[in-house]
Amino acid sequence: MTQTALETLRGVMTQIAPVPAGIDPGRMTLWEQRGKFSYEHIRALIGASLQALTEERTMAWGDMITLTDDQSVWYMNGGSVEPAEITMGSSRPPLVVGNNAGHMIDLKVWSLAFGGTTRILEDMTESQLVGGVVGLATSLRDRFDYTVLTRATNNTEVLLGTSGYSVGFCDGSPNAGSGGPKYAPPKWNGVTFYEDHNHYVGYNSGASATIDTMLTGLALLVAEHGLPLNTDFKVYIPEADVSSYRSQPNYVMPITNVSPDRGGLTTGNIFYEGGSVGPIPASGGRYVGSYNTAYGFGQLYATPRIPTGYAFLYRPGPAFAANNALAVRYRPSTGFGVRINEIPDYSTTFPIKEIDVEDEFGVSAGKNRYAGAVGFLVAGGTFVNPTIAL
Repeated sequence: MTQTALETLRGVMTQIAPVPAGIDPGRMTLWEQRGKFSYEHIRALIGASLQALTEERTMAWGDMITLTDDQSVWYMNGGSVEPAEITMGSSRPPLVVGNNAGHMIDLKVWSLAFGGTTRILEDMTESQLVGGVVGLATSLRDRFDYTVLTRATNNTEVLLGTSGYSVGFCDGSPNAGSGGPKYAPPKWNGVTFYEDHNHYVGYNSGASATIDTMLTGLALLVAEHGLPLNTDFKVYIPEADVSSYRSQPNYVMPITNVSPDRGGLTTGNIFYEGGSVGPIPASGGRYVGSYNTAYGFGQLYATPRIPTGYAFLYRPGPAFAANNALAVRYRPSTGFGVRINEIPDYSTTFPIKEIDVEDEFGVSAGKNRYAGAVGFLVAGGTFVNPTIAL
């Protein structure tokens, strides 16, 4: 039995009308999901995302790095100093001659692009656009974080040119015998340091060394140079080792809105502090508590980028302070942070529309090459450079 025209009309009113033969619903759906984005709109969205990425970088790493447009860092070399002498009459005091050391900072460009024809941009869905922008930000964030942590935790002296070196913290001057940089921290509080002074140390877990041994040793390495200056230490630890740190006797747990409880006692230490642990952030580390070393509290920040067994301790300072642990080099004409590489007249690129993104920087130790120290807790106690996760 066939329907009449009136019955068909009633059916349309009471149910979802079928798509006529010859029409592809899938193509219609994709067409309706178009964002109809213009080049200008996409460029503005990417620019705002890059600005947010630079601000995030400042919050995550500002207390560890200083910014410079110089390709080299010069500083006083340590060792023994000329003692002051009593003078009288026509006698002359001994002359003091400064001895400088230095290293170099590389500068590299990391680039990505977003684009396509004008029709591709206009036919792109919102999800495709957001996915592309997130991919840009993630890749650039990963590269910067990887470079900072690799330079901080690796003692490799990287050759630049024929005789320049990019260096980490005090590393025992491994290339001093072959023309490489010789460095010793300045004398401090009656203690003289020499070129074999090393801030990359292995701790032998097979000979009773523990996390406490490592953190106390690293804190001493930084504190004996006069650091920290009225601040706590900051320690980057592996996310995989958080439970081990929490089981240590000197671990201080962050607790929010909890009154002190001594189990009925009226005296004694309370191993807690106001605060709370945080989720794993995209950049930097999450706060998981602190550790009471013999040389001050170390604020613990966990990150999945650092492999198990390692700890990186440094003295944090104000954002981009000149005496922070690492130096980040930038190009003076473009400044610090990710940027869009401008095309003078984008209409001349028709039909391809491309938004090129650049991040240009280099990382090396700052002038205070004693502001940080790295430990590796392992059977045998031999320090090996960690592989930072990219």
